[in-house]
Amino acid sequence: MSRPIRGDIRVIQVRQKKANNVTYVYERTVKYNPQTRNNDVLSSKLIGKITPDSNGEIIPTKFRAKPQPKNMNMETISRHHMGMMSLLDWVGAASGIDEDLRAVMPEDSYGDLADRICAIAKFWLATGGDPLPNLYTWQVKHGIAEDRMISEDIYHDVFQELGMHEQYIQEYFKARVNRLAPDDSIAYDSTTVSTYSENLTQARYGFNKDQDGLPTNKLLT
Repeated sequence: MSRPIRGDIRVIQVRQKKANNVTYVYERTVKYNPQTRNNDVLSSKLIGKITPDSNGEIIPTKFRAKPQPKNMNMETISRHHMGMMSLLDWVGAASGIDEDLRAVMPEDSYGDLADRICAIAKFWLATGGDPLPNLYTWQVKHGIAEDRMISEDIYHDVFQELGMHEQYIQEYFKARVNRLAPDDSIAYDSTTVSTYSENLTQARYGFNKDQDGLPTNKLLT
């Protein structure tokens, strides 16, 4: 009667002879795999070697610490959990976008216009461009303070303010350009987007790329 196949984890010794007549001895932890009919190696560790002069005895391997570079400055690294909003706040601060917006945008009747623009931009980035009617629910889910929430009336007034004052946008681009290094460049594209809405006071008749006879908003990218 054949011996039953077992899938227990075992420790075995494996010897591998090299071209220089030195045999390296490994200690391997294996588990038999009945599907492949071979041992799966879970871990392997070199424990020694047998040289032509060792009379068959295993010479234990000596651990050698990696040399440390001279004059190495040690730093303490800490790990923190960061959510999506924390990352977006960091991007706004590190890129200077938040600072540039606050430098050129005035305060409106609902508070700081720059803060409202930043909040709307973060909503679009976080959601992949969800429509603005979903903004209120998104703010509730992310714990935005009630006095900082942006309602439909507020974002309507934000876009109306930007649509009526082209100089705000131009001043913002100038602020971004001032941050560039000599070999950098910045570019933006403008186009027209048609709208059926009768409530967007910033939508105007005039040049229409689609030639559909509708009023348009200017979209800058």
